[in-house]
Amino acid sequence: MKQASALAEPRTAAGAPTAPFVVLMFSAVFLDAINVPGLGVPANSIAMGLVVLFAVFAPYRGPKMAVTLAPLVVAVPVWLFLTSLLNGDVDMRRILNISLFAAVILAVASGRLNRVAIGRGLATGLAAGIVWGAVTLPRSSYIGRMTGPFGDPNAGGFLIAVCAALAIPALTKKWQRVGLIAVCLGGVYLTESRTTMLAVAIMAVWVVLGRYGSRWLGLTTVGLLMWWVSTIPQDSFATGAFADRAGSDALRARIFALEVVDVARNPLIGNGAGTARVDVDGLTFFYHSSYLAIRAEAGWVGFVIITVLLGLAFVALIRLPRTQRNTWYEAALLGVAVCALNLGEVLLTLPTAIALGLAMQHVAAQRRPAEPSPRSPRSNRTRRAPVPPSRRKWRIAA
Repeated sequence: MKQASALAEPRTAAGAPTAPFVVLMFSAVFLDAINVPGLGVPANSIAMGLVVLFAVFAPYRGPKMAVTLAPLVVAVPVWLFLTSLLNGDVDMRRILNISLFAAVILAVASGRLNRVAIGRGLATGLAAGIVWGAVTLPRSSYIGRMTGPFGDPNAGGFLIAVCAALAIPALTKKWQRVGLIAVCLGGVYLTESRTTMLAVAIMAVWVVLGRYGSRWLGLTTVGLLMWWVSTIPQDSFATGAFADRAGSDALRARIFALEVVDVARNPLIGNGAGTARVDVDGLTFFYHSSYLAIRAEAGWVGFVIITVLLGLAFVALIRLPRTQRNTWYEAALLGVAVCALNLGEVLLTLPTAIALGLAMQHVAAQRRPAEPSPRSPRSNRTRRAPVPPSRRKWRIAA
């Protein structure tokens, strides 16, 4: 049986079928701004909830996920709930969203969902979502910037960049990969999200260095780039094609000043789930930094849990031997880290959950010892004498 891709080899995905249901559900990840009628819940949340249920009842028992990471995943919604109780205000809708975030990580990391199916679903959804956004660009609520089913151009750019990196390894043909990269680059350009453009550039640098250079060179280069992105003045980006962003950048500066004050109110445990928002002139705005948003909701405790989870997953990926590394999954986690610098809702989103889950599943699969061949001898007593070359029966690997 022909393999779907290198990720579908028996050692990494045997027993986890490329179910059309999984492909369909993951193709709905881009439907962030489309609510299910009568429920008021985004369609992608419903799709991921169904995926979690599918994984619960799936018969596949694949490689075990890293036991050190699973408790950190569970700790995310647990701590958000506890800190909300301590603050006397429990936003159950937000708690449920974060619980879904953790459940998706565990479902994907469990090995019960085929990574090829996940990647194909993401690729299909990205292509459909970008075409949808391009066609509806004249009616976008952000003049000149693509929103479509993504709801917000910044959120759309983040989703496109991260999910494209997760989808590429599942595509078998070169024209499919090149086509998806071209479509996604076009989609990021149409969103005009400066942070996402920087993230894509850093992700590209990492993929190239990861394949042709050492991991230390990649870490040093990307670390310097991320430091530069986090320290460069915001008004430096309001030039050229982005010269009309001076007004929005001034508003961002006002929001940031309020964020700093808000975070300082309860620095250790945070202010509870759903509190990462500020009021400016009677209007409510979400935070413009996902790292500050985590500190506002969960304090330094929650911040450490999330950053350690991301850091350990990334380190586990890059510590694999070169032949087993997946630089696209590594780049996806880097994209999350970069976008979180200037975008408010990144760290606890579904694309981040899928990226973490795939990273954990990949590491667990590579560390799984190879199963003995059914034709290999079980003991010296049953070993047979070598068969002459002319009489050997050669077998084509499935």
